[in-house]
Amino acid sequence: MKVSENMTEDVYYLHIDADIQQAHDLMATLHCRHIPVAYEGNIVGMVSDRDILLHAKLEYGELVLPKMKITEIMKKDIQVCWSDQHISDVAKHMVEQRVDSLPVFDRERNMLIGIITTTDLLNMLAKINDLDKHDFSSVSVALETLLKV
Repeated sequence: MKVSENMTEDVYYLHIDADIQQAHDLMATLHCRHIPVAYEGNIVGMVSDRDILLHAKLEYGELVLPKMKITEIMKKDIQVCWSDQHISDVAKHMVEQRVDSLPVFDRERNMLIGIITTTDLLNMLAKINDLDKHDFSSVSVALETLLKV
């Protein structure tokens, strides 16, 4: 099973000039937790909801975000994967590297075409073999299939 079969295809990104408030608002609108940051058509970073919350304050029950550019909080050492990679290899890499999302590139066009997240992986796991939520042997088989243990 390839990454392209399980990734989120509608990828939104922020320009490096965006600020934390814009990132937060876009994540809230899209109901997502990770957004690539781009400059001149290239992905130069990733920002997550955790990156934002690390700089936020809670005042009188309201989230207050500082006036900062996302370039100040984004992860610059981003890792990516290819759409034709096997999903189990990418899942293992995500676990080993402790990352919750990876931008997905088309190898032939060297172009961003999606994003794979832990949520995508969990959705895929839930669909494998129409799992019965009470049949733990099926869950074990699905995990072995996914991770090629």
